[in-house]
Amino acid sequence: MSGNSAADSVQATQDTSVHKATASSSASASKKRPGPPTKPKAISKTDAQKAAVDAAASSAVSTPANDAKSAEELAAVEAEAARIAAKNVERNVRIKALQREGKLAEIEPILNEVLRERRQSLGGSHPDTLKSISTLGRLLQVQGKLAEAQPLFEEALAGRRVALGPRHPYTLNSVSSHLLV
Repeated sequence: MSGNSAADSVQATQDTSVHKATASSSASASKKRPGPPTKPKAISKTDAQKAAVDAAASSAVSTPANDAKSAEELAAVEAEAARIAAKNVERNVRIKALQREGKLAEIEPILNEVLRERRQSLGGSHPDTLKSISTLGRLLQVQGKLAEAQPLFEEALAGRRVALGPRHPYTLNSVSSHLLV
């Protein structure tokens, strides 16, 4: 060692640290060496058959003819939805005008038509159908036709309990409407 003991001490510490780091990295490198090469997993005949069936099924579903048919069906559904939406807007405007004029009797056939269409297209338990039932019941109630309103309120209440649950706001609204008749 040289005459500077502090410098010799630092150099000795650095040499020891480098030796330990080299020894530990070579030890860890030997632990991480891969074993013998592994063979790739062979695909069984059933896997190959499944893949072929899946490929055939996906190509059968996605043909240009099927895509065109699906696009046509989608366009038809969208056109029908737009027609219904426009008709509903028109009816709603008419109903609001009749309400302002106090012509409640003229609203009744419109609401009956809406209800008939919704029962036919959506079914009797759909929330929109139940809303139409309740709306018609309220109109009849306001007109003093309580005997006609009562069964509609009962139907709306029963349907909403099943479709929406007993604590849903619309169900609770039906309970209060039913109690008022």
